[in-house]
Amino acid sequence: MKKNLVTVILSLCMVALFIPLNIYAENNEKYEEISEFTTTLEDTEIHVYMTKGAGTVTLTDHNEDINTFPISKGYREYNANANQGWVFKGWTFEQWFEGNDLGNDTETILFFATKYSFSPTGENSLHIYNGGKKISINRLSSRGETSENIIIYKIFANFNPIITPIAYDGGAISPSIDKEVDYGSNLSLDIVADTNKCISYIKIDDVEIDDGKDLDTYTYTFTNITKPHKIEVFFKTKVFTVTYKDGFDGSLFQDKIETDLETGSPTPQFGKEPSKEGYRFTGWSPEISDIVNGNQIYTATWERTYTVTYKDGVGGSLFQDKIETDLNVGDPTPKFEGTPTRLDYSFLGWSPEVSETVSGDQVYTATWKFNFDDSSQTSDTTTYIATPYYEVVNTSEETTMYIWIVLIVLSSAAIIAINLKKRKK
Repeated sequence: MKKNLVTVILSLCMVALFIPLNIYAENNEKYEEISEFTTTLEDTEIHVYMTKGAGTVTLTDHNEDINTFPISKGYREYNANANQGWVFKGWTFEQWFEGNDLGNDTETILFFATKYSFSPTGENSLHIYNGGKKISINRLSSRGETSENIIIYKIFANFNPIITPIAYDGGAISPSIDKEVDYGSNLSLDIVADTNKCISYIKIDDVEIDDGKDLDTYTYTFTNITKPHKIEVFFKTKVFTVTYKDGFDGSLFQDKIETDLETGSPTPQFGKEPSKEGYRFTGWSPEISDIVNGNQIYTATWERTYTVTYKDGVGGSLFQDKIETDLNVGDPTPKFEGTPTRLDYSFLGWSPEVSETVSGDQVYTATWKFNFDDSSQTSDTTTYIATPYYEVVNTSEETTMYIWIVLIVLSSAAIIAINLKKRKK
């Protein structure tokens, strides 16, 4: 039980120590002490603070001897003024004695009047402090303070920072006028560009930031505001880019890019219609707008085309290749006009057989039959394509015999002629 009691007491002590330290830390971040007004006397201390960098505090009045702060008669009167960008928000005060904050303590004098520890002026200590720029610390009757048990007065001049918004031509910012904010608080400002405008850039305290660029709307937020700030917003006319692409990943032509185009300006045209072998240009996707209304990419669209070729079958000696181009799948196959002719040959048709419709690139070659005509001999006729070919005619045994007889006769005649020549010699 004793152990538990000790633990509770120690915990309470820790809490008691922690709370004042927290308060001091918060005040230390916000306030700075004006050391020239710090007064340490035998049984009294006076400390004057103000929001850091926010203004000035001056001593405007005091009891007759500045080096004293006598019981019931001593007073110090101070005046606060805000620097540019700040707003004075009044004085707060503390009066510490024996570990307690007595606040704006009072005492009754002359049986009916009330004297305050903190009043608007030193000459009028019978009025409670009302929030003005001036405040007076007034010493009341003794509470038993000594050199070992002193009374401590603390006063704080409070200021709030101002946010100054500026929107130049082309848009607006809200709030649009100087805005006082509580010290340490946050503030969001909404930025909206006019039609066909956008945010060019934003400056915070004369320093350009990247936030919000090229946007129509943007919200900027100041957080934990501990000093004045200025926000400036600059606007510009929206400009856009129009890009033309070939539809073949740049293999036909590089992207044609037109930049810095304002809203409502005529859309730049591509120029000469693009072309590609084996394809028909069918337009741009999406359809080209008459005017610029944003960044736009137009891509060329194509339709695959095919070729039908007619060849003479003899290397072009009869007629040059007849070529029909720019044909689509499903189109009727173009016909060869007329019927080709060739001396001593009959035209048999086309190889392969001509299709009714186009299904791709196609070559059709003329086929021919040679016309063999010999009335003295019987011969078999064979059909050929392009180059003529003669069949060997079969001979009979009778013909062979006649050839041998002729050869014998000629040989005999030659022998007789030789013998007659020898006799004459």
